Amino acid sequence: MANFITSVPSIETQEYDLFIKPILDDPNIQALPFDFVFGNMARDIFFDADLDRVLTEKLGCGFTNADGIAFTKKTLDPVEVGGQIPQCYSVLLKKLFGNNLPDGAMRGDLTQVPQVADYMTSRFNAAVNRDLLAMLFLGDTNLSESVKYYSVIDGIYAKLKAGAAANDGTIDANVTLNATTLNTTNFFTTMNNVWKKQSLSRRLKNTPAQNKAWIWTQALYDLYTEYLEASTQGTAGITQIEHVVNGVNATTFKSIPIIVVPFVDDKLIADFTDNSGEPVDPYRCILTVPTNHKILMDGSAFQNSDLFYEKLEDQVYIRASALIDYQYGYGEFNLFAGLS
Repeated sequence: MANFITSVPSIETQEYDLFIKPILDDPNIQALPFDFVFGNMARDIFFDADLDRVLTEKLGCGFTNADGIAFTKKTLDPVEVGGQIPQCYSVLLKKLFGNNLPDGAMRGDLTQVPQVADYMTSRFNAAVNRDLLAMLFLGDTNLSESVKYYSVIDGIYAKLKAGAAANDGTIDANVTLNATTLNTTNFFTTMNNVWKKQSLSRRLKNTPAQNKAWIWTQALYDLYTEYLEASTQGTAGITQIEHVVNGVNATTFKSIPIIVVPFVDDKLIADFTDNSGEPVDPYRCILTVPTNHKILMDGSAFQNSDLFYEKLEDQVYIRASALIDYQYGYGEFNLFAGLS
């Protein structure tokens, strides 16, 4: 049986230094600017259409009937995900943390060792959060996996592609995003072409900029900052060095806020590469109204991992479980580019 801490070198001196690898600074999944629905049951959600053109010229007695409103139903049907990892004290015996183990028959109760308990909890919570983020964005039930991970649910990218294919109003900008089209010479023209595709949806185009958001991968955002740095190097013949020294921290493009999702880049590099070892579709772009996206969770998610000691097995376990599903409401509030 695998341990949480699989190996620890022996300590050859009485004093030692311990270095903990930094955890990538990913946002809490509930910090995303989407609409969250909390519960543990499937939930039908209803989306109405516009009521429009109800007035016509009145030529006398009576009225002309206008078209009414049709509703569309979608279902948030949560999938349960969970995992646990055990830890046996023997890995630590006479090694790192070993001097803090309890005595006697309770030696295996690592919940009494704060250093071990804190380490396991912080690492496990961060991993669960990253898993939920990966499923939310990269989930695709059409993927073939011997052990389900990405194929648990259809996530944001899969839903958007399916919506565009079904002509539900979701816009595939059909603008190629790669290192050439996004270099410092072409970046603005390319991304401006993506932005202009809003014209295919009057509802998205006419939504105020502050109510919309770009959702960009880190790779795309990095090329944006490179473009800004290159395009502002010289002004009136004077070379500007501030941006080279201090960098560029851009928060909007065309007045629309940018949300960067570097955890997507991390998972693309780890799990979605082509034959040459390069990540698939690294420059992913979504333009949307964030509240159009509905995420169902049971409310606990990664925050309530359980660390406990099992006497019979003389081991500590850490476990967590969450319910999750995703839907978006209206296709006409979604636009994407960079997905093959």
